[in-house]
Amino acid sequence: ETQFGMILPTKFHITLLTLYIDSNDTLNRLFILLKKYQDKILKYIPHTLNIEGLGEFNDCSVVWSGISQPNREHFTQLVDELKNIIDRDMPYILIDEAREWFPHITIYKQSYNIKKKVAKFIKENELQDAP
Repeated sequence: ETQFGMILPTKFHITLLTLYIDSNDTLNRLFILLKKYQDKILKYIPHTLNIEGLGEFNDCSVVWSGISQPNREHFTQLVDELKNIIDRDMPYILIDEAREWFPHITIYKQSYNIKKKVAKFIKENELQDAP
């Protein structure tokens, strides 16, 4: 899925919500609910996607590219619609709203395993400067 943290283009995605789902049964019910509202949800998804700029989270452990207008507004409306559907029909699903959401594509994500691979690569290829 990644090469030293770089997300493969076939795996790019836009995170819309972070949900806390307590069981497979709840996940299945959520899937059925979203299928029920599929036409309403799909109207917010643009046919083309424009991106702009780069940013990072957590000391560059995540690097992202932002979604530009008018696409940004479409995704903001989509997230609002998804929240309304979930709050109304499955209010026991918790939606993480601790951090402000903005539409972006993650292009690099460094996990603990990636950090180990990078450290090994640097050591094996003698890329680290001597102290």
